[in-house]
Amino acid sequence: MALWRFTVRGSRLTSVAAVLLSCAALATVLWGLYQLDVPVVRFVRSLHHEVWGIPRAPWMLWISDFGDWLAKPLVLVTISVTLLAIGLVFKRPVYRLAGLESLIAHAIAGLLSNGLKHLVGRPRPKFTHSSEFQFSPTWEFGLDSFPSGHTTASFAVAAVLARHFPRAAWIPYGAACLVALSRVLRGSHFPSDVVAGAGLGVLAGYVVANPIGTWRSSLRTAISGLASYFVVAFALIWNMVHLPPAEPTNTLTMAAGLAAMAVGSGIRFYRTARGAGVLSSDWFPSRFGANGLIVVGLALTVGSVLVTGLVAALVLAQWLPHDQAVSASNSPPDSAQPPSHGRQGLFAEALFTAAMIVAVLTIQGLKGILPIH
Repeated sequence: MALWRFTVRGSRLTSVAAVLLSCAALATVLWGLYQLDVPVVRFVRSLHHEVWGIPRAPWMLWISDFGDWLAKPLVLVTISVTLLAIGLVFKRPVYRLAGLESLIAHAIAGLLSNGLKHLVGRPRPKFTHSSEFQFSPTWEFGLDSFPSGHTTASFAVAAVLARHFPRAAWIPYGAACLVALSRVLRGSHFPSDVVAGAGLGVLAGYVVANPIGTWRSSLRTAISGLASYFVVAFALIWNMVHLPPAEPTNTLTMAAGLAAMAVGSGIRFYRTARGAGVLSSDWFPSRFGANGLIVVGLALTVGSVLVTGLVAALVLAQWLPHDQAVSASNSPPDSAQPPSHGRQGLFAEALFTAAMIVAVLTIQGLKGILPIH
């Protein structure tokens, strides 16, 4: 009994630690984007300029207008009501739940975003020329930039629809991303506003779309997933707007990153070969640890301490509950992995390694590609 209590307590502690790490990663992403808010807005404004009467980026007008229309409350409510009606008329529980829960998530998202808007009181881009502002609760027009209400509502509805229609999840999430992009292109919000709105919307939608009795675990799962996607997106953005570090720092981080990826890939090949009956070992590190090394190695090739720290925190947050689950079950880590299938498994590992090489080359090619410093 004492051992069981210790295991449960340890599980709770690791779960809390993982959530705290994920929250810290999300907060750091918002802080990092906050540093880029004004440069990004200035860059977007430069794209609106005309050369000899021809718009530089006509695609911006289409995305801006369509995204703005798609995020209108009437459109989102119509989508939810249509799903609800289909469910009631044709007796389809999935459609009925999707419609009802998306309406609830939309309402909650609206309350949360509007409450934060007037509590924070951040000026919209057209009313500011710097990233500094006085934190002041207000009801004044134009001081309601953070977070983006349109983005919050869109992602809340998208999270519910993705939960009930997982195979088509890319459709609502893709539409919500289009809405978020349109808010920045229209000059209505800063990047950090739409990212905060997306996170708030996903949390609201994910909790509403799951059984009310499991709201704690739903919230933990949503936070963990958000941290993963947001850190990856932030790493790409940070890589594109910052030039490589000076030598020899760039060489050292690149060498360290490639070494970590090589070790991680070697572990994966070793385990696959062992599963195919070529090698055997009971103590060799798990595939989860190998993937962590590869991900951290990729982050190192960016050449940013901030990006590497974020990715390392994210890997640790993912590893803690995984390690606790393995410890709780009296089975070796390998039992949690599917068996390899001979040459097919080795071929899959070779493709994975090739993909990682392409990822490194892509990261190097995208460094500093957007001139928004």
